[in-house]
Amino acid sequence: MNKATLLAASYFAFQLAIPEYSFAESNASILSEIAVSAQNDRAQQNTPQKPTIKNDQTPFAPDFSFMDMQGNKQDINSYRGKWLIVNYWAIYCPPCRVEVTDLDMFARDNKNRAVILGMDAGGDSIEQLTKFKKEFKLSYSLIPAQESTMLGFGIIDAIPTTFIISPEGKLVDKHIGMISYDDLYAYITPVADAKKHTQVSRK
Repeated sequence: MNKATLLAASYFAFQLAIPEYSFAESNASILSEIAVSAQNDRAQQNTPQKPTIKNDQTPFAPDFSFMDMQGNKQDINSYRGKWLIVNYWAIYCPPCRVEVTDLDMFARDNKNRAVILGMDAGGDSIEQLTKFKKEFKLSYSLIPAQESTMLGFGIIDAIPTTFIISPEGKLVDKHIGMISYDDLYAYITPVADAKKHTQVSRK
């Protein structure tokens, strides 16, 4: 287990032990340390995580409907044609709060190839999600927790958890734990190009 994960787990455990201790500005230094540790951990990796894509053997992702924050009905299959990144997260989850920066940067840089859906798993209100999205200046969609999203991929045992769906609708991978920009880029990019991108980004 890397340092960033240990820091996040410790902080999360502290939040559970003392619920009234909120994520106030006084906690910013702790979250900052988690973020820095995560960056250092990534820098020590030779290559980003790359899934084993099984082509014809890869199952199709489940299709289900859900309501977005504007009250519009959406369907998973309606996103076919682009890579779909379905990220289960929660406002109270430290690792989730760390990875949103990479998720948003990836969404902005790859808007013609990929879509990110931030599926809330914390049961926060639309008002709280809207405030969080504005605070972190997120460009991708946050989806309120609802029965269809919480059961669509089966039981979510841990957060953050990210499902990677190909443009053809195939469920390429399930990534448990924090996911980085390089991890996401590796999923949607041929191996040679992904390695080249990683080498350039770390210079």
